[in-house]
Amino acid sequence: MEIDAAPRLPRAIRGAQNVIPWPLEQAGLVDEWLESYKPKTAVVYGGAHAMSLIDPLVAAGVSVTWARSECAEFDPEFWHVVSNKVEAGSEGKVRVVPMTEAAVTPELTAEGDVRALTCGSEVVEGDVF
Repeated sequence: MEIDAAPRLPRAIRGAQNVIPWPLEQAGLVDEWLESYKPKTAVVYGGAHAMSLIDPLVAAGVSVTWARSECAEFDPEFWHVVSNKVEAGSEGKVRVVPMTEAAVTPELTAEGDVRALTCGSEVVEGDVF
């Protein structure tokens, strides 16, 4: 799931069934979608706004990888502190992977769903994005 993504979703993944642009106008749709899809793992891509989606996913029993992008308005020390707090407070259900080296590229399945995100040498996989 990419935070604040609707206008920036690459054309190749706009039709993917396992991608939700966030924030949604109706946040309840995420709950309905999670109930019907029942993912075991999720990748949340984004900066500080991603934290608003991580808690509901963890509460639903989903293991989360936060593919964390950095926002220019915060310094690197901020990201270090936030990443440590998110990992410590999630009891092992959230892994934080900084993705700041280069553009993020989706890897697609034959059906057109996203299988993984690649950024530089980092690759993160999940059921939903």
